[in-house]
This record gives sequence, C-alpha cells and structure tokens, in this order.
Amino acid sequence: MRATYTALCEHGYADLTLRKIAADFEKSRGLVHYHYDSKDHLIVALLEYLSDRFSDRIQATADESPSDRLDTLIEWLAVGPSLDGVDGEAYHMAIFELRAQAPYNEALRSRLQENFSFLKTTCEEIIRDGIRQGQFRPVDVEMTTILLLSAVANARDLELALGEENAIETVLAALDHFIFPQLYATLGSDS
Repeated sequence: MRATYTALCEHGYADLTLRKIAADFEKSRGLVHYHYDSKDHLIVALLEYLSDRFSDRIQATADESPSDRLDTLIEWLAVGPSLDGVDGEAYHMAIFELRAQAPYNEALRSRLQENFSFLKTTCEEIIRDGIRQGQFRPVDVEMTTILLLSAVANARDLELALGEENAIETVLAALDHFIFPQLYATLGSDS
C-alpha cells in the first residue's frame, strides 16, 4: 500500500501503472499482479488502507476534548496528512484525481463514498460529544457537519484545480469568524 500511495502521489492517477507501483515495491512485480488484477483494484484497496490509517489517527485523539478533536479533524482535512514521506498537498492532489474518476468507476466511487461516510460520522460524533459535554451549543449536527466538511473540501479543491491561492486559509478564517462562534458554547480568549 505504501508503494501504491507513493507512486500515486508521484505520478498521478492517469500515469499510474502497476509497473510504476512495483518499482517502489521491494518485492517482485509479479507479487503485485498476483494480489491485484488491475490498477483500479489496487487503488480501491489503497483507499481502504488510507481510511484505516485515518481511523487509527482519530482513535488516538479519543481522550481529547471535543473542541480539540474537531480542530484536529479540520486541520487534517485542510492541510492533509503527512504519510509515508508524502506531504499533505500531494495527498490531496492524489485524492482529488481519484474523485474526478469516481463518476466513471463504480468501485472507486463506492470506496470514496465509504470513506466520506466514515469522515461524516466521525465529525457528527465529535459534535454530539461536544453538545453532551456542554462545549458546543445544540445545533443541527448533520447540517453543521456538511457545512464544515464542504467548506474545507471545496476550498482545497479551488486551490488544487484553479490555483486559487489562500482559499483554505480564507475558509478557515471564515469558519473561525462565522461558524465557530455559533457552535461553541463559550469562546474564551484561548479559543
């Protein structure tokens, strides 16, 4: 999975081949072909692997306050993870390319939907925990989740696809200015 991830981030989806993946793999190319029939089959497995890694990172924050967990989640979505020596921007570009293929590839779309469903459920759970603990005001959890996730994802896509500099920075500032004051029960000087 690491070799697939590195090759995807380096070459992009369109230029990715099993041969290029095998070049980053310490074992034989035949082993890649033995386990995966096609590039798309391998990419779907990669998305499951990335989702599992994300789940592990989320579990590592379980003891933090809901506000800290939400901040961490938003930061991960905005900046991207640094995985296997690949920076967040390369990660986001790779995922952006895969999303562009999803309308034409049912297996890819299904896996991306599963990953988004996990992300959405995670964000909803964090907000519900915050409401129960009195850190967040009672809000429409689904609506707030979709707003947060969509704002960050669309800003990131504007930067990637259109080169709109500072879109992420602007959206994060807007969330701080317009959304979080409505969500947080109290905003102290350290918020």
